[in-house]
Amino acid sequence: MRSILLSILLLFLLSGLYGSDQQIFLGEADLWENVNLTNLTLIPGKRGYLDITNQDNTHKPDKHSDMIFPFNSNSLADETGHYELISPLTLSTQEGSFGGSAALFAGSEPLLIQKKASSLFSPSTIWDDFSLEFRLYPATLKEGSTIFLWKGLQMVDNQLIPQEIRCTVNNRKLVWDFENFFLYPDSSLNRVTLEGEKLIPREWTHHQILFNSETGLLEYRIDNVPADSTHTSKSGRESVEFNIPVIGNQQSFPIELGENFTGLIDELSLTRSISQQPQLNRYTDSGYMESKIIDLQSPDSTLFLIEAEQHLPDNTSIVYDFALAQSKIDLLGPNVKWENYIVGNPINRKGRFLKIRARLFAEPAVDSAPVLSSLTIIYREAAPPHPPLNVAITVSDGIFLISWDKSIDPTIDGYMIYYGDQPGVYFAEGSPVDAGNNSSYLLEKLDKNRRYYFSVTSYRNDDRRIESRFSREISYSP
Repeated sequence: MRSILLSILLLFLLSGLYGSDQQIFLGEADLWENVNLTNLTLIPGKRGYLDITNQDNTHKPDKHSDMIFPFNSNSLADETGHYELISPLTLSTQEGSFGGSAALFAGSEPLLIQKKASSLFSPSTIWDDFSLEFRLYPATLKEGSTIFLWKGLQMVDNQLIPQEIRCTVNNRKLVWDFENFFLYPDSSLNRVTLEGEKLIPREWTHHQILFNSETGLLEYRIDNVPADSTHTSKSGRESVEFNIPVIGNQQSFPIELGENFTGLIDELSLTRSISQQPQLNRYTDSGYMESKIIDLQSPDSTLFLIEAEQHLPDNTSIVYDFALAQSKIDLLGPNVKWENYIVGNPINRKGRFLKIRARLFAEPAVDSAPVLSSLTIIYREAAPPHPPLNVAITVSDGIFLISWDKSIDPTIDGYMIYYGDQPGVYFAEGSPVDAGNNSSYLLEKLDKNRRYYFSVTSYRNDDRRIESRFSREISYSP
C-alpha cells in the first residue's frame, strides 16, 4: 500500500514540474503588431483579421519618376504628386490586377489626368530618356478605341503646330502615333508610328514605350518583348542626327485614358529613365516575416510546437525558422542561430526567449502567392519545485541542526536554509546557506542567546537555479 501511495505522489510531483500548456498567438487579434515584414504586406483575411502575403510589384516613386497611378483603393492619386485625376475613377478588383484593383473603363468617356506641378508634360519641356508603361486587360478590342491620348500645341514661326501621343486599337493591335512630338531642327511636320502584336481579349499584357536619348531609338515592348522600333531620324534608321521629344510651348492638354475602351488599365507610369526593368509579375518572388523577441517567462519553459494557419496555392511555399535562447542578446544582430522548422513537428526544447521567421515564396508564372493567417506558439512554463516537508531544529552546545524530509522529486538538486530574527524576514548574517542535496545541515555560528526563525527551500539547477516557495517556518527561542 505504501509503495502505491509513493508512486501516486511521484506522478503528482512529476506532473507538477511544469504548468499547463500555454499559447501565444501571432496574427488574428494582435493584427501582426509584433512582427516585422520585408517584401510582404498585410491584406484583409479571415474573420475580419489581417493575413500576410507577398507584396505586389507596384511601382515605387524614385528620383526618375514623373507619374505613377497604381489605381489601387488605398492609392488613387499620382504618387509623384505631379498629376491629378479630374474625372471620376471606377475601380475593379479583377483577378490579376496589381495591388488588388485597376481602373475600369466601360466603353464611353475617358479618364482625364491633369498636370498640377512641374512635370514632363509642362509646356516647353525637353525630354531625355523616358519610359511610358501600363498594364492592359481588354474585355473587348473595339476598333478605334483610345487607350492613351495627349495633345499639345507648339508655336513655330507664328504658326501653331499640333502635337499628339495617341495609342489606339487597330485590327486588334495597339498602334502608337507620335505627331510632331519629336522636334526636327527645321521644324518640319513629322509622324512616328509603332505597332504591336495582336492582343487576346481578357488577358493581361504589359505595354511599354522606351526612348533612348543617346541613340534616338524609340521602342515598343509587350511583356518586355520587342514588338516594334524605329529611330527618330528623318530616315527612321540609326543616325548621328535624330530628334528629341519636346512639349509644345503653348499649351499642354489633359491626358485622356480609355475613351470608348472596355476593360482595365493598371499601373500607369512615366519615368525619366529606361534602365528599370518592368514588373511583369504581380508578386515579389519572396519576402520574410520576423517576429520580435517573445518572452516565454522562464529559462525552463519548454517550447513544444509552432502551428500555422496558412494557404499554399500550387508551387508556393512558406519556410519557417525559429531561434530559442536563454538571453535576449543571443537573438539580436546578424548572428542569430536560426533552426529550420516544419510546421506541426514537435520541438521539445527549453529556453526563455524565442524568435520566429517565415519566408514566403510566390509563384510568378501564375501570379499566386502563399497566405499566412496566424501562428500559434505552444509551450509550458516550468513550475517551481515543491518545498521540503517536516522541517525541524535541534540545538546542542550552540550548534543548530536543521533537518527536513528530502523530496521524492528526482529533479531536486539541493536545498537552501534561510534564517533571520523576525518571522518571514530571513536577512540574518550568513543567510541563506546552500545545504546541498542533503536532508540536514549544521549551523555553527549562530548566537544561542538570540531568537531565530528558519525556513528551507528546494531548488533545481537547469540553466539557472529555480527555487521552491518557503517551507513551513520554524523558530528557536533561547
